[in-house]
Amino acid sequence: MPASTRILVVGATGSVGRGAVAELLARGARFAAATRDPVRARSLLGPGVELVALDPEDPQSLAAACEGIDALLLVPPEAAAGRKRSLAQRIAEAAARAGVRRIALVSGLSAMRDEQSISREMERDVEALAIAWTFLRPNFFMQNYHTVYRESVRRGAIDLFTGAGRTSLVDARDVGAAAAAALLAPGHEGRAPQLTGGEALDQAEIAAILSRATGREVRYTARSHDDTRAALRAAGLSEAAVEASVARYREVEAGGFAAISPELRELLGRAPISFASYAREHAHHW
Repeated sequence: MPASTRILVVGATGSVGRGAVAELLARGARFAAATRDPVRARSLLGPGVELVALDPEDPQSLAAACEGIDALLLVPPEAAAGRKRSLAQRIAEAAARAGVRRIALVSGLSAMRDEQSISREMERDVEALAIAWTFLRPNFFMQNYHTVYRESVRRGAIDLFTGAGRTSLVDARDVGAAAAAALLAPGHEGRAPQLTGGEALDQAEIAAILSRATGREVRYTARSHDDTRAALRAAGLSEAAVEASVARYREVEAGGFAAISPELRELLGRAPISFASYAREHAHHW
């Protein structure tokens, strides 16, 4: 995109968003980070990032945030599936009304195989706007192990069941960096790159890596999808989110998330962050 392009990053304070902000800063891009909480955003993003107030529930706030923006990098807000989609749709539609010419949406790898997935639904909402788009489709995030599964790992257990299925886990920061790179470079319009890590691991291998990183034994203890249900309920997920997760883990068990794509490496110009590197860096969480 031209050097004069101004980008709005929505979702800038999450792991994906911070990866995007770091990449945009490194590339000298003109951008602003949208936020509901400027104090928190400043503490996370540092003093050199322009902040823009954005409340996706407020049409006036949406319109003001999108004014003068050429491109949107949209990391959908964390919310229940239906609400997540509606908030993302509001933001994308406000950007289109403001004259934004291009949107990069972070969706999910499930979009390529499940037309009913929330990721694919969000993509269709953007497609309906008839402006240039790029969809970033990441695999499961490594960061899940120090967020959703943190307490389980602290107890020395991985209690979600994926059988012997492997997953090419991806670091969320790499996803954000790739989204920024795809938005800045020409030729990515109308593309939906699959973003995976450089290795496919099963849960036993993941447990061994976590054991080395923490200095404590972590074991893969789950033996059924009911173990997954119990673990995710204990983590506070809703029943709908629990069942959606179990459905995805069944796909992992069947090998559906094991493929390794070269597209992340191509976008970043370097190797993806490995799970071992992620685990060492985040060992203080466990």
